[in-house]
Amino acid sequence: MRIRFERRKRLLRQWWWVLNSQRVQPRHRPLLWDDLHARGSNGVPWWEQRRRLHSLTLPSAPRRRSAAKRVAQLTTVLVIALATGCSPSSPVPGGTARPSTSAGDTVVNAQQQKLARSIAQLRRERDALERQARLPALKPASTASKAPSAPAAQPLAQSASTAALSTSFAALSESLGGSMGLAYTSFGLSPKSFGDLSGGAGWSTMKIPVAIAAVIQANGHPSQATLGYMRLAITESDNNAAMALWSGLGSPTEAAEQTQAVLRQGGDTTTIVPSQVLRPGYTPFGQSNWSLTAQATFAASLPCMANTSQVLDLMGQITSSQRWGIGTLANTVAFKGGWGPGTDGAYLVRQMAVVHLGDGTRIGLALAARPADGSFDTGVRDLNAMARWVAANIRSGGTNRC
Repeated sequence: MRIRFERRKRLLRQWWWVLNSQRVQPRHRPLLWDDLHARGSNGVPWWEQRRRLHSLTLPSAPRRRSAAKRVAQLTTVLVIALATGCSPSSPVPGGTARPSTSAGDTVVNAQQQKLARSIAQLRRERDALERQARLPALKPASTASKAPSAPAAQPLAQSASTAALSTSFAALSESLGGSMGLAYTSFGLSPKSFGDLSGGAGWSTMKIPVAIAAVIQANGHPSQATLGYMRLAITESDNNAAMALWSGLGSPTEAAEQTQAVLRQGGDTTTIVPSQVLRPGYTPFGQSNWSLTAQATFAASLPCMANTSQVLDLMGQITSSQRWGIGTLANTVAFKGGWGPGTDGAYLVRQMAVVHLGDGTRIGLALAARPADGSFDTGVRDLNAMARWVAANIRSGGTNRC
């Protein structure tokens, strides 16, 4: 009995050493006790896991290979498979006998089909990886290609609109007879012109740059006398008042240079202001050859130029006897007319204006007519018709920026 008891104590001491020893290593099984108890999914006995003799942290996931490497590896596998004749779509050459349907052939065919499915799957993965690899490079390219597409359609729409306006204005000109022309633009943009009349003598419309030159000479603070001359010259188109402003600019050469400088500030780069009288009985500046496109550009620049607020205010106070043509439109903010006979006695009637359109933007406008009968009254009638055409056809496309 004592021997059994001692043997039991010895076994208990061994078990206690096993349970408490920190030197137990993986797969250490000194006793049958280890094999009689369940193990975890990782093959380590549960009691060793419980006593934390083994690390239970899962191994980190393997680093994913880059798309380019995976594509290269898949391509290599496909090349090898195709070289061995395992393509799923490999045809049987003509004249070759079909394989027998024995048991061995059946196994071979099954393996070939399995390999074919694997090849198809590899191809799909390769295509998906190639698309994924190209995706970051395609996004900027697509964005860059879309950026110019929106403005590209705009000139087409503008040209179509311009062609329709040209056709409509030509029909108006044919119905009225004589020669007429019209130009308009927004600040900083190229002008659009219609009709067969491109310009002519500026007549009293040239009083506007002369008045601005007088304000500039006074450093933006003209005297009461100068303001009186400006009012008469602009609102009533008084020639004597305009000549007083011209004379106040200095010598005829200096006056012409200062007036021409105002035109350059307004975007007109072509008009030349004469310093001497070209036709007796008429002002020298009134005989400046002023094209409609250059005048429209200058009119569009008036709200953006310095020292023009007083002039624009007076252009909105034209006397009622001269409020014809573009002056009949409620959207006209400021305008000035000019008229006079040519060397043949036929009148040229013209106007320049700053007009607000229906969309709230503004344009610079210039229009002129040389009527078929050469009379001033017929010219006024033609400008009235053109003003109605403007109201009906030019409703948007301006700007409010400077």
